[in-house]
Amino acid sequence: MKILRKVDRAIAVFEEHTLSICVCVMTIVLIYNVAARYIFKSGVGWSEEIGKLCMVVATYLGLSYVTRIARHINMTIVTDRLNKKGQRIFQIYMNFITAVMFLFLTFYAFTYAINYVMPLGRVTTNLRIPVYLMVLLMAIGFLLTAYRFFYIGLLNVLNKEEVYFSSDHTGPVVDEDYVEICSVGAEGNIEDSENKGGNAS
Repeated sequence: MKILRKVDRAIAVFEEHTLSICVCVMTIVLIYNVAARYIFKSGVGWSEEIGKLCMVVATYLGLSYVTRIARHINMTIVTDRLNKKGQRIFQIYMNFITAVMFLFLTFYAFTYAINYVMPLGRVTTNLRIPVYLMVLLMAIGFLLTAYRFFYIGLLNVLNKEEVYFSSDHTGPVVDEDYVEICSVGAEGNIEDSENKGGNAS
């Protein structure tokens, strides 16, 4: 289990640095292209290709990363009504089933890249980047996401006392800022209702 935890942390560090670099590069290159096009009247052709490549990497590596920290879309209508044991069992089944699904996506993405896209020899216009590499990046993202779901499911199998919704957290991950906004909004609605009631009387 310690080995898996170290692997999970190593992947997380790799994802954090890669995502940061991709977002920074994409921002700088695209802003430079816009400035060059409208100020100097000469756009840069390869900037779009760099932007697309960074977008693919950020999207599919980000899929794995948000799974690790449980920031993906969560439907808690079922788990909220279960006790801790029921939540743990539900998380075990859900995470293992989702891991298998992403393994299928990994297989099909890899097969599509090697058997269908690679033989075509397609490359991008300016940088001559093989298109099949972008599809392989999708497969890598799916594989890492499958590992994340498997690892979270395994944590729930091995830990009888806690319910893991992510690699780092036990219990549902709550966005404190969102909760605060909702609380402020609810208080405002209550005050408005009270004021209307006072005016009516």
